[in-house]
Amino acid sequence: MKVYVFVAHDVSNFEDFGISTKVFTKKEDAVAYLKEYRDEQMEYVERDEMEIEYDIEDHFCAYEDGNWAKSHIEAYVEEHEVM
Repeated sequence: MKVYVFVAHDVSNFEDFGISTKVFTKKEDAVAYLKEYRDEQMEYVERDEMEIEYDIEDHFCAYEDGNWAKSHIEAYVEEHEVM
């Protein structure tokens, strides 16, 4: 059985907010959740004038001042096979 895992990682000014995950059985649901997350995060991206590195169906990533480690937002969907 395939599962789709939404993964989000947020670091702001060296403060790591950790990695959060959510598992879905349908890819469409995982991608819809990612789109909601992306839309919420765009407020910070625009305010902090972050550079968008990826903005595709299953991966969103933005970083500040060319320094990915200092401040970044990343979220993506992974596909896994489970028994």
